[in-house]
Amino acid sequence: MFAAYHTRFRLNFHRVFYWVFYIDFPIAVLLLIVSVLCSLAIGYWFNLYEKLDSAHPSVVIRDTFRQCSLGAVCLVLADYLLRLDLSRFFVVLFAAYAWMLLCLFRINGGRIVGAVRRQLGTLHFVMVVGSGETARRMGEVLEQSADYGVRLIDFLDEQPGESTYHEHTSSIRCGGFPSCCDST
Repeated sequence: MFAAYHTRFRLNFHRVFYWVFYIDFPIAVLLLIVSVLCSLAIGYWFNLYEKLDSAHPSVVIRDTFRQCSLGAVCLVLADYLLRLDLSRFFVVLFAAYAWMLLCLFRINGGRIVGAVRRQLGTLHFVMVVGSGETARRMGEVLEQSADYGVRLIDFLDEQPGESTYHEHTSSIRCGGFPSCCDST
């Protein structure tokens, strides 16, 4: 909101239209609270926060555009209900800045979290149960998630043996179930 306000304020539209644009501080805080709450509600409504790490960048851009467009509609609705006199250009700038910043954060957020996890040593170590085709595909997905701080340790199977899946080594040893887990 700060960037949209100052961009709109610094433009010389008041000389062309003879209208000075400003927002009082209490109104700006109210609009910021309304926009944050509406943005969060829209994000939960579209389940955007559950697929941030796994979504393709084009999906992230599309969903973020949808969220920011509805956020702009909510801002216009708040403008109407509170009888404010917001500039349409300000609302467009606000939606554009929100879209750009949210896209940058959502596309790079998983990598940032992964880098923080690697630096702080809080990696997620995962063991896959089974050694069939589904387990191998799960292992491939986990290997691709290395940037997010996820590490595949091992495959756990009923019969210990060699698994030839692992990308970084020629084979990994499949551990067997401990004897205490047998139900016989």
